[in-house]
Amino acid sequence: MYNHSDIFPGTQRKYCVYIPAQNKPGKPACVYINQEGMQWKAPTVFDNLSYKNEMPVTIGVSISPGKVLADSGANALNRLNRSFG
Repeated sequence: MYNHSDIFPGTQRKYCVYIPAQNKPGKPACVYINQEGMQWKAPTVFDNLSYKNEMPVTIGVSISPGKVLADSGANALNRLNRSFG
């Protein structure tokens, strides 16, 4: 969880870095970046395609859209910061 932003104070973002088992230190790997969080069972898909040599070894980096938590109150909703990424 990343929650420090000078540009969008109070915004929280979840991030994930997926390093496949087939990755070998010192060998080049592709990088896939997704700004919607880890979706579509990506790690399983990456592993299966890499194992079959249908896709190069690929490291996945995902970042969720920002969220600003509501200040208080049972009826308050969190504000999603999707329009700013």
